[in-house]
Amino acid sequence: MSRAAWAGILLLGAGLGLAAYFLTRGIEASTLEAVKAAEQAVEGDAASLERAHGDFVRIVGQAPDYLEGQPDIAAARKDFEARRAKMAEAKAVLTEQIPPLIESGDYENNDRVVMLAQKAAATSSQAVGGVSKNAGTARRLLRYKTDHATLMQTARAQVTAAASLGAEGDTALENQIQLAATRYPEAKPKLDARLTDMKRHAAQIAKSGADLERLAAAASIDYVAAGKTADAVIQGGDKLAKMRADIESDIADLGKSVDKILEDMKEENGRYYHQYKVVENGVARTTGWEEVTRSVYQQHREHLGMAIYSKPEGKLASEAETVAAPPGYNYVGNERYGRWERRNGQEFWVFYGKYSLMRDLLWGGGGRYRSVPRTSYRSYRSTIGSGKPFYGTKKQYGSKGTVTKTRYSGSNYYKQQRRSKYSGSKYSGSRRSSSRRYSGSSSGGRRSGGSRGSRYRSSSFGGGGK
Repeated sequence: MSRAAWAGILLLGAGLGLAAYFLTRGIEASTLEAVKAAEQAVEGDAASLERAHGDFVRIVGQAPDYLEGQPDIAAARKDFEARRAKMAEAKAVLTEQIPPLIESGDYENNDRVVMLAQKAAATSSQAVGGVSKNAGTARRLLRYKTDHATLMQTARAQVTAAASLGAEGDTALENQIQLAATRYPEAKPKLDARLTDMKRHAAQIAKSGADLERLAAAASIDYVAAGKTADAVIQGGDKLAKMRADIESDIADLGKSVDKILEDMKEENGRYYHQYKVVENGVARTTGWEEVTRSVYQQHREHLGMAIYSKPEGKLASEAETVAAPPGYNYVGNERYGRWERRNGQEFWVFYGKYSLMRDLLWGGGGRYRSVPRTSYRSYRSTIGSGKPFYGTKKQYGSKGTVTKTRYSGSNYYKQQRRSKYSGSKYSGSRRSSSRRYSGSSSGGRRSGGSRGSRYRSSSFGGGGK
């Protein structure tokens, strides 16, 4: 028999053996474990649902004559019915759909069983998600009656506080805005608009306060209507106080320039860190390592050496630039800091002498600053205006930029890059393979520490903002 014929017979035998293997393999243990995990999840969610319903019933039982007729309570009962129906769907998957598939012993059913188990767990999770809101609704309605006097007192205090922002306005705050406008006239229209919004909100609180007094004066008090109105007044008063505090904070910050530059970043044991240089009014400081989330790390992995927050003097905090760009570019074109000069037929940005220290801190010092041409500035404005980071006209900034690689060559970020590159090299990999082949050691199929670490680091480069 020819060699090809023998090979064919061997392949056929191997195929038949593989088929027999899968036919006799049946339902895997991991599949049964997935079903068990789903059963436990559904059981736990069902118990949570019933506890939440018990809390709701207990609260309503404290004042049934008052609460039973409330539309919000009726809506909560319907919500419980819908949740129980969804929980029944989850249980039906476990008790009706999955058992026949397992009993069949068919290997082909493994994926189907796992999918159904996951569906059951997801459905029960939806059934119980946010269920505590129903008891919270009952508790809030009960409080409207039991704490009526306290709610009224608190709401009236908010109405009184808002009255000072009525027709006469907040004189103290208006004076602060006028004073700020003498130095920063460009900020006044924005501050005036926010002051108008604040007065409009104060007028709404005053109107709600009048409605509240009419409800309180009724022969038969509608505790729910009065309570909801009091809550609205209290929440409105808190918002009003925050609006005022934010305006005062912005006025105080008008005289500050603040920039946050991503100086370094690293990943250690699955945790992520940033280090920043903060330049405030021409004074620089470097922060320690600050832990950030993985999403923030990924968001800024290409922004080494770039400003991820920049607020020039005379700008409100809401006008700060948070799209990554080379440090200092946010000051170009701002007439407070410099002017355009024409040289050899082109326009370049020149900083005023009193800002030379700040300029050098932002650009890195050592005489590195080169006048920015208007063409580059236009490209910068166009790019960040579309919400995209600006890496320079030649992509020389950011983690992959030539300028950054020179200036930050000693950073932890680039050290990790170099270690990752070496550990993932062909030489390193072949050496590890040969050591495993001839050392006789057994790793149980696990990756070596170096291989696993390099894979993880290479996918992790990337809190920002003020």
